[in-house]
Amino acid sequence: MVADDSGKPMPLVDKRGRFVKEVTDFALEYVKEEYLNGTELEEEKEKQSREKYLNVDERIAIKLKQRTGQSRKYEHTYPHCWRTINPVLYYPLDSWFIRTTACKERMIELE
Repeated sequence: MVADDSGKPMPLVDKRGRFVKEVTDFALEYVKEEYLNGTELEEEKEKQSREKYLNVDERIAIKLKQRTGQSRKYEHTYPHCWRTINPVLYYPLDSWFIRTTACKERMIELE
């Protein structure tokens, strides 16, 4: 989490799947390459001045290697949407719950 302009904590990634501006190294970039369309992918490749687009995961690994002298690649499963086949992004959201057990008997009675 990072702080927004008013100091309130907010997630590192917006609801479109892009890093927020406060993540300066990757500001407004999509977290996963699959969220880029063909045009955006070409634009990002040009920005990087490379023949091959390096996705954010690869660039984070490079930064870690530069800072710590080590970087390892791990294979792991990652959830994908069954309809779009895009990676699923999870967000911390404020929510509220009703303690239904406290009024369970009354609800059964009113059924």
